[in-house]
Amino acid sequence: MIPYLAEDATWTMMGCDSFLANGGRTEGKQQIIDGIFTLSSKIYERDTYRMDVRNVIASDEYVAIEFTVNATNWKGRLYKDATCCTVLRIPDGLITEVREYVDSHKVETVNWDT
Repeated sequence: MIPYLAEDATWTMMGCDSFLANGGRTEGKQQIIDGIFTLSSKIYERDTYRMDVRNVIASDEYVAIEFTVNATNWKGRLYKDATCCTVLRIPDGLITEVREYVDSHKVETVNWDT
């Protein structure tokens, strides 16, 4: 995905504004790499991370991907059957916007002890 991110891309984790910096919004390709991708690799044990795609829907410059995630986090807790949906905006072949909808309650309670 990284080669297809526009330099000025934005990534918003919808519903995670209460426990993620900047209201869950990250701006800029390098900030997305350093923030979102790095954080995810620190939270979940890489060899346990599994994403199963259920649906992909595309229309004009938008693509929606519905998927489930199963993984073990750094605390040894199972992040199980988390249903997510990511909406990508891809004008002219580069991803300019990502809106990721997650079970924010599950993300927060499994990973942040709240």
